[in-house]
Amino acid sequence: EDIYTILARELRHIIYYDRLTVGLLTPEGDAISILQLGQAEQMPMRQRLEDTALSEVIKTGEPRIYRDLALEASDYPMSKRLVEMGLHSCLLAPLSAKGKLLGTLNIISREVGRYSRADLEYIQPIADQLAVALSHARLFEQVQSKAQEWQQTFDAMSDGVAIIDNDYRIQRANQSLAKILGASPKDLIGRNCYEVVHGVPGPIDGCPGQRCKEVRKACSFELCESHLGNRWLELHADPLMDATGEVIGVVRTFRDITAQKQRQEALIQQKELTDRILATTPNSVLVIDKELDIQLVNQAFCKMFNRRQEDVVGRPLREVLPVEELSRSFLQVMADGAPRIDLEFRYKLGRGESIFLSNAVPMFPKGEKEQQYLIIIRDVSLERAAQAQFYHIQSLASIGELAAGVAHELNNPLTTVLGYSELALAADISPEMKADMEAIRRNAQRAATIVKNLLAFARRQEPQKKRLSLNDVIHQVLEIRGYQLKVSNIEVVTEFAPGLLEILADHQQFEQVILNIISNAEYAMLEAHGRGTLTIKTELVGNTIRILLADDGSGISRKNMYRIFDPFFTTKGPGKGTGLGLSICHGIVTEHGGRIYAESEEGKGTTFFIELPISGDGQGKE
Repeated sequence: EDIYTILARELRHIIYYDRLTVGLLTPEGDAISILQLGQAEQMPMRQRLEDTALSEVIKTGEPRIYRDLALEASDYPMSKRLVEMGLHSCLLAPLSAKGKLLGTLNIISREVGRYSRADLEYIQPIADQLAVALSHARLFEQVQSKAQEWQQTFDAMSDGVAIIDNDYRIQRANQSLAKILGASPKDLIGRNCYEVVHGVPGPIDGCPGQRCKEVRKACSFELCESHLGNRWLELHADPLMDATGEVIGVVRTFRDITAQKQRQEALIQQKELTDRILATTPNSVLVIDKELDIQLVNQAFCKMFNRRQEDVVGRPLREVLPVEELSRSFLQVMADGAPRIDLEFRYKLGRGESIFLSNAVPMFPKGEKEQQYLIIIRDVSLERAAQAQFYHIQSLASIGELAAGVAHELNNPLTTVLGYSELALAADISPEMKADMEAIRRNAQRAATIVKNLLAFARRQEPQKKRLSLNDVIHQVLEIRGYQLKVSNIEVVTEFAPGLLEILADHQQFEQVILNIISNAEYAMLEAHGRGTLTIKTELVGNTIRILLADDGSGISRKNMYRIFDPFFTTKGPGKGTGLGLSICHGIVTEHGGRIYAESEEGKGTTFFIELPISGDGQGKE
């Protein structure tokens, strides 16, 4: 039974009262909670200490008898209310336990002068016992509250936790463990851990609980438990010791890591799939960062460019693939924020030069701000050769018609010019006139040769190679174009390498190459600013002769740079170009085992480079 119920019943046999209450100090000590005993479902009433006569007992710790509340305690609001209720006298006994004042026991009567000191001799011992009982009850409630708080914390843990004794019996288990094992905590108490966790009749090999007792420190391991539907568990055990340091059991935690293992397995499978894709794709794949350092390459890249993977990863792209236009283009496009980069470049592999197409797309790794680029490089040498052949076949018909028309329209007047110039040269004319006629005949012959070369372009005839000096070829072209360049306000700056070795080449074809590039440069400079400077330079680079022709014209846009050697591609207006000039130049240089390429920046001019191998037996010097 409740302490208060017993008290109210037993006091009836000892002392008369009309109202019995207990006042308990609040934790703050500035108020008192008054509970009327003997009343069902009675709620405590909180009163300020200074509003009640109980304050006198609380202050002094001594019992107090009020024979007439109306006369002796009229200053207290609570006393006035009691008088209004017909209650006139009271006996107040302090409740003290272990030197601590808990409150008061209050016996109240309707009669004036009802209680005396004799009554107090009976009541105070009862109040002291009540105080001890209340102190014990409070202590029990505190212990029970702490135990409940511990249990709530124990059950709130996301990991399963069990306390297991030295005989492998479960002494305590939380809700999370019960959920993992599919049982209630109560059903797990007293059962062997190896039975409910592993479904076996005895301890398993490598049991972390047994191991931690042996080494007297924490142990853990992971296992896939078939008994629990092939779930993965991470088991952890900590030794539980008594005051003497003896191990009396273990605290075991169980974490279900099935989902984590499944994610790991999915990542492993995804990586294996990615590795297989990278290993089997015939195209080279690499990843670079914003500094153009290589982060990853596949086997196809190593095979294509004869590199070892460990020698490539972490190195700058320009060191692994020393193609300046490749690195420069990537840096420029990264700065511009382009969503995709497509770049075609040439690279020498072994004895020959191959053509490669690179496609790059930006990547942003998850959780990282640093941008990376995925680059796929494909060898398109065979494709470009097939395209060139296709373009050649397509253009043969139209070029044949064009060539036939040109031959028909030009050959007859050229024959007439050549005939009359020869007749004039045979006649008795002045030396000045003879020199002019010789120039007419020479240029008419060159015009006839150009027609012949146009037909040769369509038929891909072999060039008539002879030993010649490229410096001489350029001099002759400048003699032909010199007057026109001067009239057009074009300044020509030459820098010829002295003692340049001769090469085996077709003289007429290389005149045509130099003349074509000069004509294009003249057109670009006049279109840009009506004048300009043409720089022509020859130099010896190793076993290669290089010709450099640079203008300060309008330049070529990036999107057109990759098409300038395509047949019939031109940026000139209608009627100002056929698009065959640079295509013919490319064919001629390639036929001679050389290379022609250009560098340009829009608005800053264009530079053409022609590189030709020195003939094997060419020893003659200029």
